[in-house]
Amino acid sequence: MSGSYQKENVTEMESKDLQLRQECMKLLQKYLPQHQKEVYEFSHDWISKGNTDTTWLEEDFLKYVNDIEKWRKLASKVH
Repeated sequence: MSGSYQKENVTEMESKDLQLRQECMKLLQKYLPQHQKEVYEFSHDWISKGNTDTTWLEEDFLKYVNDIEKWRKLASKVH
């Protein structure tokens, strides 16, 4: 494999990731005012796991936020 082929391949993959991140942000933008950190973390993790189909993205995000809130409540009871 030549170096230029690898570089083009990485650039293409990065471009797809950026497009997918934009799509995630667009679909989750209504949650940004209240859950900005969670939107960014969820989007990063979701893409890093190789997901590409955003059909259930919002539902998955809501489950993610719900789980985080449950953990925060548990942690506040322990401390």
